[in-house]
Amino acid sequence: MTSATHAHRRATSEALRNEKDIVYSTTMSTDWLLGIWRLMRADASLDFAPGVRMEFLIDGVLRYHVDVGGQDQVVDLVYRVDAEVLYTDNPAAPHSMSVRIERGVGDVLLLDFGGAQAMLVREVEHPERYIQ
Repeated sequence: MTSATHAHRRATSEALRNEKDIVYSTTMSTDWLLGIWRLMRADASLDFAPGVRMEFLIDGVLRYHVDVGGQDQVVDLVYRVDAEVLYTDNPAAPHSMSVRIERGVGDVLLLDFGGAQAMLVREVEHPERYIQ
């Protein structure tokens, strides 16, 4: 990745975090969450697209990747974790969400949407670009 691309991502990250007044909690350490997670399976009612990936960055940015016609489309979100709840918000559109999260056996990320569940597996753990 070029330094210009890295600088653009950092600027985007700062803009996303400053877009709304979000309070970041230190109640739960989220270090284990950092990296890229790939959807392994989800209840049909959740309507997740196949191949969804979630890229958690250290600065509260969640990059949601979805394949659209063979192209990787990325939606930049902001996130925070409070207790066992993941809160996400899309500053570019009025859409926020919360979901109960759990670190499952074998380093699996479990999302519980009030009964309907999704399971993601770690694809990339703590690459250098996630560390400030």
